[in-house]
Amino acid sequence: MRVKLTLHREGTAPTDVVVTADSTATVEDVANQIKDADPDRTIWADDEDVLTLAVAPPTEEHRVPMAPDTLIGEAPIGSGFNAQVVNLGRRTSSAEMNQGAEVIATLHVTAGPAKGHEFQLRSGHATIGRDPSSDVVIPDPLVSKRHARIEVGTHIEVVDLNSSNGVVVDRGRVQRLTVVPGQPFTLGDSELVVQVVGDFNSSGKDPVLERGGALMFNRSPVVEPRYPGEEFKEPRMPTERIKNVFPWPMLVAPILMAGALYAMTGRIRSLLIMAATPMMMFGNFITQRQRMGQQFKKDDAIFEKQYEELEEKFYKQTPQERKVRNREAPAVATVFDQAMRLGPMLWSRRPEHWNFLGLRLGVGDDDSRNTIGESDNPEVLPEYVERVDHLRDRFRTISDVPIFESLQTVGSVGIAGPKAMTSDVLRGLAVQLLGMHAPNEVVTVALTDPDWTEELDWLKWMPHTSSERNPLKDLPLA
Repeated sequence: MRVKLTLHREGTAPTDVVVTADSTATVEDVANQIKDADPDRTIWADDEDVLTLAVAPPTEEHRVPMAPDTLIGEAPIGSGFNAQVVNLGRRTSSAEMNQGAEVIATLHVTAGPAKGHEFQLRSGHATIGRDPSSDVVIPDPLVSKRHARIEVGTHIEVVDLNSSNGVVVDRGRVQRLTVVPGQPFTLGDSELVVQVVGDFNSSGKDPVLERGGALMFNRSPVVEPRYPGEEFKEPRMPTERIKNVFPWPMLVAPILMAGALYAMTGRIRSLLIMAATPMMMFGNFITQRQRMGQQFKKDDAIFEKQYEELEEKFYKQTPQERKVRNREAPAVATVFDQAMRLGPMLWSRRPEHWNFLGLRLGVGDDDSRNTIGESDNPEVLPEYVERVDHLRDRFRTISDVPIFESLQTVGSVGIAGPKAMTSDVLRGLAVQLLGMHAPNEVVTVALTDPDWTEELDWLKWMPHTSSERNPLKDLPLA
């Protein structure tokens, strides 16, 4: 394991150190190594003294000593913590160290060779095994000498210490068990049950977010919000009307034909054709004019209806588009808040996501993703085309949306301006990258001159600078 700490010593300024240790090393082993490696020799201890580390998150000032025999891989410690080597004096067992503490729970052996035994559990941790040096001794030949460790804090947990038979619950072997009061678990051939005492509540949320330098966080799959937009069909616009010309030739021809028939036959009935033909032609002409007028009114009504519906769609979709696009690229404050409380947004972007390596550069006006399609019909009336174009221009852009850019597309982003302003912008971009991308998928290195070292010093605490995939992990600030 690898953890970065700020070491506090008497008479000297705090020093940033990197601790690399095997996960089976104890807190005492790490404390002794720090003491031996201290060039100023500010930490004093006898050979019989027990050393441990008192640690505190960077948001707290009070440093809490850890149990010296706790495995460093299980210790409540993480990168960025403040640490101090503490001398506990002569060596005592964990039970003796916690003797004055309040009894939190009772461990009952309900079955097996040690049936009937009871052990009081206090805040802290205790070892369980058949060896007499264990804090909880269980005379069971199938129990290892140092079988498990029981930790009592906000929760009660049983941790297997690489024993032969392990910790078994519901016929399954587990490495770590969060104990539910009254639920039996098995060590060797013995069945044990924990019963809490008084008003101890083990249902609270575990305040320990980091153990052994590792963040106690598993990112869950997140459905990335995306507003794809839509291309709406433009309203059906009336076309240009062709002027209806009265068919004079068709009127004259029947009249001439009727006159010729009358001249040849002398029958007066032939003149009926001469009288009826103009009436028929005028009637047909008027009917066509009325039909064209009615068709135009119908087309105009359809256009007005579709135009209003399209306008209403834009009014409804604009706030929805703005809302979703702000979720696509959340604000820096939102990303920071999610990272501080290990929210679902932390490290949620993955390489397969469309917004991987995306940055929110600010908020402003941008092209709307909703558009109006364009049809190629030269016969539509210009006044209707102008109205549709005006509607298209009104909703062509949308205000108060993130200006988004992807490093996968542009390759790099430059920041220019006064140092005070550019450093703030740089921190905002870094919070987005480091807060929404996991250390195993994005690595970070700062190449800077001495003037910018102070502004970028905080990057050394980021796991992205010391990831195993970072080719410059040993020099995160160069």
